[in-house]
Amino acid sequence: WDYQLRYAAPLSDRDRVEVVALGSYDAISQADDAAEDITITFHRLEPRLIRRLGKSEYGAALLLGYEQSELGEEFDLAAFRMSPRVWLDLRIDPGTRLRVSADLVGVAGQFTGMSAELDDGQARQSLIGDVPSRSMWGVQTELTLTPFRWLELQLGARADAWVQGSGVEGVREAPSPGGHQVHET
Repeated sequence: WDYQLRYAAPLSDRDRVEVVALGSYDAISQADDAAEDITITFHRLEPRLIRRLGKSEYGAALLLGYEQSELGEEFDLAAFRMSPRVWLDLRIDPGTRLRVSADLVGVAGQFTGMSAELDDGQARQSLIGDVPSRSMWGVQTELTLTPFRWLELQLGARADAWVQGSGVEGVREAPSPGGHQVHET
C-alpha cells in the first residue's frame, strides 16, 4: 500500500502553510520459506512555511520520517530521520529562474545483520558500523534559462558533506614543564 496527502492553506496574501505526508509498505513473500520474506516500510511528514515576494518565494520545511525494512532473517533495519531545509526561488525575468537551497538530513537507527565475527552469526550494530547516527549536509543551486520559446536550459550543481560519528577528535599542542611540545588528542 501507499499513501500521499498534501494540504495547503493561506495564512495571509503572501504566506501559506503546506503539510505533505507520504508512506509506503511493500512485501515479498515465498510460500515455502517465510524466513526469506522481505518488507520495506517508510513514513514521511513535512510541514512547510512559504512566503511569496512578488514573483519569487522563499520557504522552510522540516521533514520527519521513520523507516523499517527486513530482508529475511539476515537483515533488519529501523531508523528515524529528521531533515530541515530552506530555499529561495527567484524569478528574475520571464525567461530566467534561480533556485538556491540547503538541507540537512539526520538519520539514527539500529540494524541486525549477519556477521562472521560472532559464533551465532548475528550482530546488533548501530546504523553505520559503530556509529549510532549520520548526517548529510547539502547545498544546491539551479538556474533555468529560456532564451527562446522552443529552448529551455536547466543548469544545476549540488555539494554534499557526509558526517558520521558522535565525537570530534582534535590535536592541541601544549608546552610541557621541560619546554618540550606535548601533543594531546
